[in-house]
Amino acid sequence: MPPRPPRPGDESVGAHPSAWGNAGAHLVGAATYAGWAGYWPSAAGPFAQAMNEIPKVVFSNSLASADWDETTIAAGDLAGAVTRLKRERSGYLLAHGGVRFARSLAAALPSGSYLALSQVAADIEPEQMAEAARRYNRLAYDKQRHRSHAKVSRFFDGLELVAPGVVAVQNWRPASEIESRAKSAMWGGVGRKR
Repeated sequence: MPPRPPRPGDESVGAHPSAWGNAGAHLVGAATYAGWAGYWPSAAGPFAQAMNEIPKVVFSNSLASADWDETTIAAGDLAGAVTRLKRERSGYLLAHGGVRFARSLAAALPSGSYLALSQVAADIEPEQMAEAARRYNRLAYDKQRHRSHAKVSRFFDGLELVAPGVVAVQNWRPASEIESRAKSAMWGGVGRKR
């Protein structure tokens, strides 16, 4: 029997310090790395600990060096690098980035792998979420980007979307009626590589 795919919003795949701490590696592109390397090494708190202790793998053909502890650069064959990481690392690989990065990683994954995603929504309570983003972005180094249902769905292009598809995270196979009634302004979904 195949393993249960992760659920969007699960602590094992979501934006939660314990989720980040359970990762075998953080996978990022050069742009995300540049922002993070300027912030996380001197940051404090539960996310900072996970970011500084867990190995980071930067996928880039142009980055010459990575000075942040526990960071390596993977250049060239993305599929080979992902296959090697899955074989060598315990824990799941936690990717951070945009649509292009997610598609590149999904293309490199072996058949049968899952991509679980949860993303702050731009079109669920849009006025409140736009104000939340403005407040957050005034204070944060990494800018928060909210995406519409259509844009989140693009992350799964080329993958088999697992039912019920891209939905508000509380509606993705809720464990209880209480969970299904919880409000969330996040889209979530799981795709499986054929």
